[in-house]
Amino acid sequence: MLFDSMLVCPTCLGENTFIEIQDKEKQYWVCEACAGVFPIYFGAPYLVDLRSLLETNPDYLAAWHVSQMNAMDLYRENDSASVAHIERDDVQQVMGYMDLKNKIVLDIGSGIFNNPEYITSCQAKKVFCLDPMAPEKKPEFSFIGGMAEYLPFADKSIDVVTYITSLDHVIDVDSAIREVNRVLKNEGVLYLWIGFTQDEKLQGVPPKQPLLSRNYRGNHESVEQALKHYSDNLNSYQSRLKEYESKFEESSALLVDKFHLRHFEKEHFKEQINRHGFTLLCEQKIHYVEGGYNDFWTVRKYNQAVHEGGHDIDLNGMGLQLNQINTQINNLSPLKYQVEKIMEQLNQLNQLNQLNQMTTDLDQQLQEIKKAMPIFGFSLLGVKQELQSLLQKGVAMPKQFYRSLKKRFT
Repeated sequence: MLFDSMLVCPTCLGENTFIEIQDKEKQYWVCEACAGVFPIYFGAPYLVDLRSLLETNPDYLAAWHVSQMNAMDLYRENDSASVAHIERDDVQQVMGYMDLKNKIVLDIGSGIFNNPEYITSCQAKKVFCLDPMAPEKKPEFSFIGGMAEYLPFADKSIDVVTYITSLDHVIDVDSAIREVNRVLKNEGVLYLWIGFTQDEKLQGVPPKQPLLSRNYRGNHESVEQALKHYSDNLNSYQSRLKEYESKFEESSALLVDKFHLRHFEKEHFKEQINRHGFTLLCEQKIHYVEGGYNDFWTVRKYNQAVHEGGHDIDLNGMGLQLNQINTQINNLSPLKYQVEKIMEQLNQLNQLNQLNQMTTDLDQQLQEIKKAMPIFGFSLLGVKQELQSLLQKGVAMPKQFYRSLKKRFT
């Protein structure tokens, strides 16, 4: 993948600081500002700094790693589990709620196996698909390895960010939301396909302190030293992951299910996004027979106050009022869905009535045929056989008999 001017070092946010290094058969991007080393997998940059992961709370890192392992196994075995498949009814509904045309879009949590067509098919100006898992083969889409808590993008460079059933997988939700605020342009939009729960057991264990932070590291290393330290960090990280895997049950302690560190409580989550500079503009319901993620939110980045014409405008307060209006409107969404289902059933009923009428008409015709049978003293099949026999013998049919048959059976 070629360098993109929108990409920055995820650790120090340095712009234009990457140099490309070939070390034996491996390829890396090295940040000249902070000595961060990032491997290239199948042509895609993997912009995850192992130094940051090694400093992460080990209990949360263990649970996060186990959840990633479980997800990888699921997607390998059953691709239909991926929301990348746009033929799914729920995905179609979500696509209808997003405006991505001619926008620069960042999709966080795209996965590594399937082309996320819910994004790539929407006529966006430019699409970046980010996931913390390393690809196992050359991606068929614009993939970048990276973490939600350390987005490798310049400030105010993205028009739209999407979290399609992925925000509840991150290690540190607060850091992830702050990062979205940083990379979004003013008035940029965040789309969230998300699920909520009132069950406290499914809301996870909130961290007592921030899990991840961005620490700038001045570069006092040569490229050779940076690569050596990266190799040491990689060995340490891999050893730690093996330890987590050997204590699988213990490592899963913070998971609320096989794939999640938490699910969200609706009102608390609304406060959380407001706290980090966002306001909920619109809330939609996703309807389908089976499944879990029923909520789709359109969220906008705001400035606390915008000075315009000598007056301070509180966009947060205006956004909350707009959200209340939209909530009232969207309360009608289930009714609309029910009306559509009723119309569909009425249409099916109308088709059934037409079929019943056709059956009735056919029954009447059969009754007419049955009434005609006694006149000749034999069945319709017998009539046919008798006529064939007479014809074969060369016997001429009386005109009256022929006309009678023609009248009744044609």
